[in-house]
Amino acid sequence: MADLNLRNSGDMYQVGGSLPVDAPTYVKRQADDELFAALQAGEFCYVLNSRQMGKSSLRVQTMRRLQESGVACAAIDITAIGSQQITPEQWYAGVIQRLVSSFNLAGNFSLRSWWRERDLFSPVQRFNEFIEQVLLTGINQKVVIFIDEIDSVLSLNFRVDDFFTAIRSCYNNRADRPEYQRLTFALMGVATPNDLIDAKHQSTPFNVGRAIQLCGFQLADAEPLLKGFQGKVPDPKGVLKEVLDWTGGQPFLTQKVCRIIQNYLSCETSLHPKNKIYNQKDWIKKIIISQVIDNWEAQDEPEHLRTIRDRLLRSCQQPGRLLGIYQQILRQGEISANGNSEHLELQLSGLVVKKDGKLKVYNRIYELVFDRQWVDEALANLRPYTDAIVAWETTERKDESYLLRGKALQNALEWAADKSLSTQDFQFLTASQSLETREIIQAHQKLKEIHFSAEDREIIAQEAASIEQAGISALRLFETQQIEALLLALQAGKALNSLINDEISLTNYPSYSPLLALQIILKYVREKNKFSSDWRGITSIRFSPDSQYLATGCRNGKVQIWRLSGQKLIEFDSHKGEVWSVNFSPDGQHLATTGEDDSTRLWHFSGQQIHQFDRHRNAVIEAKFSPDGKILVTIAEDGIKFWNLSGQQIANRNIHRSWVTTVGFYPNGECITAAFRNGIVRLWKRFQQQPLELKVNQTIQGKITEITFCPDGQRLVMIEKNNILRLWDFAQRKMSYWQTEHTEVRSISFSPDGLQIATAGKDSTIKIWDLSGKLLLQLNGHQGTVRDVCFSPNGKFLASAGADGTVRLWDLRKPFMLLCSQYTRVSGVGLSPDGQYLISRGEDGTVSSWEIVNLDELLAKADDWLKDYFNSHPEELNQIVCNNND
Repeated sequence: MADLNLRNSGDMYQVGGSLPVDAPTYVKRQADDELFAALQAGEFCYVLNSRQMGKSSLRVQTMRRLQESGVACAAIDITAIGSQQITPEQWYAGVIQRLVSSFNLAGNFSLRSWWRERDLFSPVQRFNEFIEQVLLTGINQKVVIFIDEIDSVLSLNFRVDDFFTAIRSCYNNRADRPEYQRLTFALMGVATPNDLIDAKHQSTPFNVGRAIQLCGFQLADAEPLLKGFQGKVPDPKGVLKEVLDWTGGQPFLTQKVCRIIQNYLSCETSLHPKNKIYNQKDWIKKIIISQVIDNWEAQDEPEHLRTIRDRLLRSCQQPGRLLGIYQQILRQGEISANGNSEHLELQLSGLVVKKDGKLKVYNRIYELVFDRQWVDEALANLRPYTDAIVAWETTERKDESYLLRGKALQNALEWAADKSLSTQDFQFLTASQSLETREIIQAHQKLKEIHFSAEDREIIAQEAASIEQAGISALRLFETQQIEALLLALQAGKALNSLINDEISLTNYPSYSPLLALQIILKYVREKNKFSSDWRGITSIRFSPDSQYLATGCRNGKVQIWRLSGQKLIEFDSHKGEVWSVNFSPDGQHLATTGEDDSTRLWHFSGQQIHQFDRHRNAVIEAKFSPDGKILVTIAEDGIKFWNLSGQQIANRNIHRSWVTTVGFYPNGECITAAFRNGIVRLWKRFQQQPLELKVNQTIQGKITEITFCPDGQRLVMIEKNNILRLWDFAQRKMSYWQTEHTEVRSISFSPDGLQIATAGKDSTIKIWDLSGKLLLQLNGHQGTVRDVCFSPNGKFLASAGADGTVRLWDLRKPFMLLCSQYTRVSGVGLSPDGQYLISRGEDGTVSSWEIVNLDELLAKADDWLKDYFNSHPEELNQIVCNNND
């Protein structure tokens, strides 16, 4: 890879700094016309955005246009005044001096003597008098004052709220003094309105100003950037489009990538398009990865990515909070923007952008640089208990003296509440909570043996507070770790039971959250079993027809068959490389598998191979049995082939261009439907060559990744590449669709009654929908992509397979309920006056009531539940409660 001198290149693209007024690559955006028109009309304006979005260049261009139209303009760069060891008097004098210089007022005005004559005035009073008696008197035309880098006032050792109040007064003075109607301000910088003025001031300059939104480059506006490619590539506009796809139109990055590409086009390098034949997208991708993303900290000149990193980690007061939100965006693809201070701060870092009310990663480059691994490492460096967890791990997790207690534990739990923790962090915090709960029980048992003093009662009160926090923590943990949450709630309940000393009256309980946690968790716990092994990455999972067994295919080529209790019956090597699909025959006696070795294999339930099918020219995606079990259909890029169970091919569908992605059998076996990479869906009668007309292809916009029939054959469900679920009703010949909100859908499944649809995605979640698109239930528990999901034939269970190496079995006989923040983010609990109901308050402001169940009954039920679970999962007992001696 050539080492191009990108900084000294004499090309047309400017990377960093304000573009000159005559810059050939200046891209005019909607903000240019909006700002110009607003200032012309006398509106106060502000452009507050992340760094390197082109604010200064916008100011240069707007000043030129205003001056050409007869408006007097001045630009004050606040950074030039200074911020270190400067007094308020010096700062205000510096602002006035720049106005004097910009408007050529020095001939009739001496700042030094004028300032001294007003030594009884405060600095802001002098500024106000200068505006009124000097500036507006000396200039008779319209005046626009641009104040750039306004966020630099935040580093001053004194507040300048009065400065912004003075600007606001200039607006208010318009009602009484006509000369002020000629004066307008434009503020530019990297800040929020709340940053610039103390919240105790009710008046701000921003409630009279107009916010100008400065967005990234759009292809329709970015024509000036084409000049560097014209005559050098066959499709300059296609190159620019691909660049914008990578940069999201971020001005600095776009100029930089354009410069890099122009240099490649100008130099004889290995990546010059004439030296090697490259697909245009691949060619640009290789350049961006090698010159921008790989070793990015060393290549980040002029500095851009490091600026984002530093603002995120060093310039804000709560970097851990921001990283937690960003981690959530990476995991889900987007989150709703609520406009709170953390969301605004994250936007100002430049890392995310607000679109259609959602926060998303700004572009593909940022997503690859600041990926999940980077976030995990950054959080590990920020966590408040780093030294403790490292020391604990050094002792192989045996020395409990390194675990957290008391305030340190509560601080750690608060820090971790909004973040996706690593397994190591989770185990450390769980072990700390378990230890503290045990110590509470032991301490109270000692207190029972002595007379309670005032000091004893204080200790009991502290214990009650810890128990209350443990119960609330269990509720929060239940959102993602159901078994572990139940264990923690049980421990908190036992601690409470010990503390109340056989107290019967609920109104005298010092803590209620363990009761609430046990009630909610026992009512809604869905995870029946979890299957795990020493291999990682389950690719496919299917129930046997009688709902008694699960078959799993793995990345290491193995296939396993399990009882629903978690007992593994059979394991055998099926393919060289990854197993791509596994399916039971309708009678449950056979399995069909496909794999990375391009083969399809038919197995007896015992693991004995019956046939191998090798007539496809390409990799076989999946193999499915017909509903009567007599035919096996194999799906590959070169078409669909039909086989009998003796291994003979009996029919085929040749596909030449529009590769098939998935197929589905009509329940009676008479029809088969196929989805193609070009978005078309076709329906054939069995063995006929001509497909029936299925008028859905005009509504499909992209590649269909999954397709399946409803059990009664009346509906067909499809997943597009853009994560839209489409439901085709044959009787009504009607298509309905909805966005699944998954990062990437990997699997869909109909419930046996045809009334629900399950989807699984790359965002670690499983969602269950009704046929109208209403979300009925979301299941969390996997770490990483959920690759496959299916209902049991009896409809009682749902199985999911994850890239984390686990299969999870969920009990669907519980009432359907989407776990809301009022249950998983409880901020307080209390008791009704009659002692019959627990009242829970959520952090989102919601309130719920729960009928009281006896604590002893809850503890007994939780104990029984966990005993049954751990009898089936002895290996997990060691993992989860290795630090619990109770």
